[in-house]
Amino acid sequence: MRLSFENFLKTIAVLLVCIGCVTPIYLFRTFYSPNNYYYSQYPLTIEQLGQLGPIADWLSGTTVPIFTLASFVFLFLAYRVQQQELSITRKQLDDQNVSLSLQRVENTFFQLIQNQRDIISGIEYLDGQGVRHRGRQYFSIALGEFISMYNAFRGSSGMVQGQAFNPQADIEATVDAYLHFSISHQNNIGHYFRNLYHIVKFIDRSESLKDQQKKELCSLLRAQLSAHELALLFANVTFGPGYPKFMPLVKKYDLLQNLDKNILPFAIRNVDPILLDSVQSQREWKNI
Repeated sequence: MRLSFENFLKTIAVLLVCIGCVTPIYLFRTFYSPNNYYYSQYPLTIEQLGQLGPIADWLSGTTVPIFTLASFVFLFLAYRVQQQELSITRKQLDDQNVSLSLQRVENTFFQLIQNQRDIISGIEYLDGQGVRHRGRQYFSIALGEFISMYNAFRGSSGMVQGQAFNPQADIEATVDAYLHFSISHQNNIGHYFRNLYHIVKFIDRSESLKDQQKKELCSLLRAQLSAHELALLFANVTFGPGYPKFMPLVKKYDLLQNLDKNILPFAIRNVDPILLDSVQSQREWKNI
């Protein structure tokens, strides 16, 4: 629509210029053409040409408004073109700023991912039998110890295969078990989960990212987590300090999408959310 309007104005301006140029020539040839009767009866002499000042004034008074109008149209067209160029320039600058901002966010994200890998590489744990576990091996050992603590707090020697007799008491026992587990493993999982939480929070609060881009980055983050890491993440955000702040982000970006709940006891993976919220509301977690 804008281009059609501008083409229309250009056509009008060209027509005005043509009219302004043709009008004096047409009038002069009409009255003073050799084939004209008036000219044949009263031919112009040199002296008479010097007396054509009033006619010239009349012609200028006729054509100058036409040229003025044409100049105004051309000036308006130049203004419109300049505005379009400025608009295009602003859009290019905005796109460039968005691209740079997105690049900074992605660079920071991958740096945080590298930090997470460094944290995992730096994990070193000596179990009760004197065996040293490093890196990702630690998480399978840590998950096993959490489940053992859970069974101990419930007064059971093995994994629970059926629903607990008292669901609320079972949730309280699980929360207590994770509390003791997190204390004994604080040097390893404390730093790990804090950094993981801040990665997701960084993505969630990045204003330069669209919702779909946030989900894609969280999907990349989720792909970095092993099965045992996901299980411990589930325990952390369900029964541990991640419940009040980390749990909403975990649900929002579906970080537990690939969780294999079969490696967790039945009562843990089938916890009642209402009872869980009731128990967790009485706790004061300060780890995150």
